[in-house]
Amino acid sequence: MSTCQAGPHYLFFEDDDGQANALVQYRFVVRFTPFSEVDECECRDDSFDGACQIPFAQPIEALIAPWFDDDPRDIDQDYFELDIEAPGVIEIEVLEVPGNIDLDLYVYGPGQEVDEIGVRNGYLNGEAFTYRVSTCQVGPHYLFFEDDDGQANASVQYRFIVRYTPFSEIDRCECNDSFSEACQLSTCDTVQALVGPWYDNDPFDKDEDYYALELADDDMLHLLINSVPGNIGLCVDIFSDPLGSPVASYNGLNGQAINVNFTPPASGTYYIRVADCGNDFNINNQYAMYVDVNCDLINALNGPATNHAIQVFPNPFEGYLFIELPGEAEVRISDLAGKALLFDRVGNAGRAKIDTKHLPAGLLILTVRTGGKQYSSKLVKM
Repeated sequence: MSTCQAGPHYLFFEDDDGQANALVQYRFVVRFTPFSEVDECECRDDSFDGACQIPFAQPIEALIAPWFDDDPRDIDQDYFELDIEAPGVIEIEVLEVPGNIDLDLYVYGPGQEVDEIGVRNGYLNGEAFTYRVSTCQVGPHYLFFEDDDGQANASVQYRFIVRYTPFSEIDRCECNDSFSEACQLSTCDTVQALVGPWYDNDPFDKDEDYYALELADDDMLHLLINSVPGNIGLCVDIFSDPLGSPVASYNGLNGQAINVNFTPPASGTYYIRVADCGNDFNINNQYAMYVDVNCDLINALNGPATNHAIQVFPNPFEGYLFIELPGEAEVRISDLAGKALLFDRVGNAGRAKIDTKHLPAGLLILTVRTGGKQYSSKLVKM
């Protein structure tokens, strides 16, 4: 039998039918095993209200066993509480399961048995597993384990570990899965994001990313999406009204960058929807989106311009970059962390050809110093 209370406990013996024999002794021994030796959370995990709070990234050992309940016909159930401080992905890795137990897992949050956000069940006895579930809410979340067929084993533990990855580490705008949750962009912004089904707990659903941007009717939106995973073809739709049809649409092939130049028909809020056209999700690789609305002091276009003293082209670029300069200048290209990747001095006005074959692909920062002033631009190496 088990007890969840400390203090004096009593044993009471009697001969139920009164056939006592005073000449023969009965003998007994009492052994006691603290739950802490085999299951550190028992008796603190038998209900939502008594759920055992556990840390992340630390292995937990527990037992699914009927001896935790004085009626062996009952099934022991374990409840654990997680403290979620920011939206992100919960990963539960069950490392070991007793051979006669079919371990089922239910995830709730932030309510107790109200908001079920994930279920993992129906697998074989003794089968270890890893289950991921995302949450866009903060506060207490709960794990609920039980043996589906009641074949409990009191001597063998199951082991699991919980890891947590905030969305901010991999996709600062998630959860942005609808117009109402659209991530607000600035006119000079860079976003790295994922299109992946693990942001939605139903793997058959399609993750879509929504962004909002304020534009004036005389703005030119230059939107560049690159570093697209090879198994994803991105679709980009621009809306002026969430209830209406797109005012512009752009589709790319798998792994293909998308370069958008869009002039808004009127001033207002515009919504950008990015999705995988073919539902071939990839949860490991991010796409990079650069938003440019008249934000660069250098005119960085796909061809030479005539109305600026400094012009840079092409953008995106590959092996060479051309810069139109008004005079002597220092040219520096660095990564987003500020590390210098290229430095050059140009002695005369006119067009300078910069060899960029050695630069890494991705988003880079160009800085030009000339005439006592400094100008900068974001560029993309393909």
